[in-house]
Parts: sequence; C-alpha cells; structure tokens
Amino acid sequence: YSSVQVLRAAGRHEDAYVASSRALNIIVDHSGATDPETVNYRHQLGLMEWERGNYEEALALYEQAIAIRSAELGPDHPRLFPILYSRGATYEKLGRFDDAVASHQELITLQREALGPDNFAVAYAEGALGMVLLELDRVDEAEDSFLNALRIWELEYGPDFIESGVATIGLGHVARERGEFD
Repeated sequence: YSSVQVLRAAGRHEDAYVASSRALNIIVDHSGATDPETVNYRHQLGLMEWERGNYEEALALYEQAIAIRSAELGPDHPRLFPILYSRGATYEKLGRFDDAVASHQELITLQREALGPDNFAVAYAEGALGMVLLELDRVDEAEDSFLNALRIWELEYGPDFIESGVATIGLGHVARERGEFD
C-alpha cells in the first residue's frame, strides 16, 4: 500500500495504478474478494479512477470498500471516513447531488460522534456539503455548513488558517446567489 502512495507522490500515476491493481488481484486470488486487506487498494484505485474522470468505476470501488470495511469494523468506524468522503465527492461529480448530500451528512454525523463536533475533518466535510447544497439551490443550508466549517477552522487554527478559504469561498457563492455582490 505505501509503495502505491510513493508512486503517486512521485507523479508515476500509471505505475501506481498498475501496482495497486496487481496487489488487489493477488489478495483477491489468495484470500477472496471480501478480505479486509482489499479495502485500501480499492480506495486507492477509486481515487485514481476519480482522477482519470472514471467516476462510475471509482464509485463502485468505494462502495465495495465501504461494504467490506463496515462488515469488518462496523458501519461507524473512523477508518471508513476517508472512503465515505470520497464517495460523497464522487456522487457530486456524477451529478447525483441528493446522494452526495446524504453521504456527506452521514459522514458528518459519524465524525461528530467519533471525533467531536469541532474536529478538522468535520470542517472539511461541512465545506464539501455546503458546495453540494449550493448545487441544489439550498442556499441557507449551504451557508450554515460554510459557517460551521469556518467556525471550526478558526477555533482550532486561528482566523488566518489557509484551509478556511474553502468556507470563505463558499460564503462568497452564497452571497452571489442572494444577489449580495458587495
């Protein structure tokens, strides 16, 4: 798994894809398709399919990884959170905005319970949720998500934290949607 990350970090995306695919196939052949060791490879392959614009393929890999990890550790285990985030982002890319909202809301609920309401990861998920809510013209809800993300980032890292720009940009979109151009 780490060799795949090293290849990706080095910009050797095709080599990383081949290595990850090969590793997944070996594990499946040896231990079966539902072996927990397949989860990380499925997630990595999903990320690489997503980067290639193959969103349906990415979603299928994420769904498989979620099912296996849930069966292994339970449906609310923190090791599911990165895959759930990826699934929500993929729903958005596919234009399945209602599914994206539901996925991000599920993730936020699980993160709050496991990590606390003011965790960095919650802020990221809130920002992602806000962007999807804007796609559905649910402007007031989007604003709430962006404000919560901004509050968490400022609480944890101060007002100049660079990641808080995600929420600030989102709030700019909210203002534009309301015709508040100033």
